[in-house]
Amino acid sequence: MQQLSLFSIFSILTNKLLNKFYTTIYAKILLPMFYSDNLNTFVIDIGTETYKIGHAGTELPYIYSSSRRHTNDFISPVTHSLITNLDEYTNIIEENVFYKEKNCNNKEKAIIQTDSEDGVNENNQLLYENVNLLIAENTHESHKTKEKLLEKLMETKKYNSIIFQKSSTLDLFSIGKTTGIVISLSGGSTQVTSIVEGLIQNSKEYKMGGYNITQEYKNIINDIIPRGYTKEQFENIKNSNEQGFLLDEFYKEIKETTLSFDNSFYSYKNNKIEISASKLYSDIYDNIIKMVTEIIDESKIEDNLQILGNVFLCGGNKAKGLLEKLNTDLNNKFMNKIRITDEKTYSTFLGGSILGSLGTFKSLSISYKDYEEHGVSILKRKKLEHVLYSK
Repeated sequence: MQQLSLFSIFSILTNKLLNKFYTTIYAKILLPMFYSDNLNTFVIDIGTETYKIGHAGTELPYIYSSSRRHTNDFISPVTHSLITNLDEYTNIIEENVFYKEKNCNNKEKAIIQTDSEDGVNENNQLLYENVNLLIAENTHESHKTKEKLLEKLMETKKYNSIIFQKSSTLDLFSIGKTTGIVISLSGGSTQVTSIVEGLIQNSKEYKMGGYNITQEYKNIINDIIPRGYTKEQFENIKNSNEQGFLLDEFYKEIKETTLSFDNSFYSYKNNKIEISASKLYSDIYDNIIKMVTEIIDESKIEDNLQILGNVFLCGGNKAKGLLEKLNTDLNNKFMNKIRITDEKTYSTFLGGSILGSLGTFKSLSISYKDYEEHGVSILKRKKLEHVLYSK
């Protein structure tokens, strides 16, 4: 007899409750139903441009910051959405899980402290028994990289358990769905993924994202001087690696304000500056249409109706008018069968927050004991899908 998976049950409950008051219902009804007693479960979402870290059971991360690192010439440990520097990646996790109060955006959060530098006591026992990580991994991340990441984190002996989940499935979980198509416009890449009952069926990727658009904007608006700077100061900043990330924030602000399919304007010191439409974004859009078409053509006929009716647009690289344009173009192509939603700002984090809040979270995770017994092979022995979607 076919058994309903945990997420199938969760999806049924959630879909009955979803409406325009989703956030209120989520916070007041859903989380109390599924919430775990463990308050030290941290959701980790590290991308090419930014990272988001927070507690499971919350709607928003307590830390949102640039992924560019001071110790690595301000280069992100993630490139085109894939991990390229494990040391810096794990440093971001450690610095923001075992953080000092001055580094925390939300100072009401509890601070985890210890006098031990290596996280173990004199008996080599874990001092952080309640620290669990839910890591949002890129849909296209290699298994080898995940093995190295698990090993690096577990060998610190600072984490009680770790669970990995594909970012695209977390995006879908954030709106209470387990079946659909996720169009993710992130900082490092643009991806289209089909998911059925929480399992990824197919995924396409275009290695251009918000970071590339930001670089394009540097050339478009190179002569604009940010508020509070003289021309000379601004030139010094442009030539300084130490201030480079601040300048990127300025370019990102203009990009997010003006990014559209037509020419637009940015107001600066009471002057309107015309910003040309992004040529790179037009390429990204064309590839979205291409990838969605390929995903649908390659999917099973019996899955098409479900996934066509649940297309979720997410990520921080969305231009003005993108949702409307996609709706028009895709429905013209697929005979008005497409239904696209665009709701959550931190969809990957929120999906992880929901998953990390489930009472059975600990049983699904790779514990330190599991790692001690099996090493990195535990990733194949204890897959999340095996537990959640067994038939």
